[in-house]
Amino acid sequence: MDLRFQTFGDWLVLGKAAGNDQEPAWICQCACNTTAAIDEQALLDGRARGCGCQRGNGFKDLTGQRFGNWLVLSFARRRIHATYWLCRCRCGTLREVSGTHLRRRKTTSCGCMLTTLTLHRWYGRLFTIKRLSRKRWLTRCTCGKAHEVSGYALADGKVQSCGCHPPGITVNAWYGELFVLTQAPTRRGRICWHCQCVCGTERTVSGTYLRTAAVPSCGCKDKSLVKDLQGQIFGRLRVLERVGTTPGRSALWLCQCTCGTACHASRHELHSGQKRSCGCWRRETAGSGLRQWQAEERLRKADLPTSPCAACGTHLPHTPEFFPRNGYRQGTPVLSPYCKPCARRKNAEKARRRAQRAPGMESCFA
Repeated sequence: MDLRFQTFGDWLVLGKAAGNDQEPAWICQCACNTTAAIDEQALLDGRARGCGCQRGNGFKDLTGQRFGNWLVLSFARRRIHATYWLCRCRCGTLREVSGTHLRRRKTTSCGCMLTTLTLHRWYGRLFTIKRLSRKRWLTRCTCGKAHEVSGYALADGKVQSCGCHPPGITVNAWYGELFVLTQAPTRRGRICWHCQCVCGTERTVSGTYLRTAAVPSCGCKDKSLVKDLQGQIFGRLRVLERVGTTPGRSALWLCQCTCGTACHASRHELHSGQKRSCGCWRRETAGSGLRQWQAEERLRKADLPTSPCAACGTHLPHTPEFFPRNGYRQGTPVLSPYCKPCARRKNAEKARRRAQRAPGMESCFA
């Protein structure tokens, strides 16, 4: 298929790019004069509409920046979801490198850093003993433990020990609002440190959390960020004060219901409407549907005209009992009045019919 001089969005196809025939690509020029190699299938599917200049400034320019041993020289090409830059390593090697890999430090050199590693040499607290493969080294830490490490991490200085002395954590130093006092026992393979917060609370924190600032304080800093609900009303509840935190780390508040009962409710329960009272509203409305139906039935039966018993024909000086006849009128069963003796006989007949469906119960109604 020849796509030359065809337009796909902002792309103008100039010619076919050299490469694999199974995944053909075309040299395209954008409206902003940017030239890149675009997959043929992406052009036909409409996934490639431009270089990104219409979305703002397009991709971020990395020219002149240094990432490890890489120095970005110029823009090379652009493919779907990837931008490649022409880079030069410290050893002089030229190579096209993905911008994502550069920013995320997935690549720091062309591989020449592995050649700088030598046997029987110290790298931090690690002493190289044996080269296991092209990228793996066997080292021994100052604590006497053997440790297998990547050559890239060893050359970049990312790994300085086997874990007994993690880099960046020092005693009597501040990390956010925490002051490191001493090293604590290891928990689940993680090296922990005993710290003291500025509020005076002591807490044990993992070294990883200290380095990444995932735990900046003992939690007192988070309390100041909680929205104050004191004095607000949610349904029948008035918020009095905060009393603590739930296991799910939601603020727990002391509330007073309109009936005078005090109860606890979390911030999520108040805002979502899950809790609107101490429980008195549920008790008051429990069975309200049944009571309403019974009241409607009494009113409907009271509106029936006075008539004799449907079984014996006698007049009814007392309140009759009603049983539905066969048939409905406007979706409501038609009721017939019965005197009390006839009603007892009708109830007994209904019980016998039920007993016939349940064998062994006939003796109960003999």
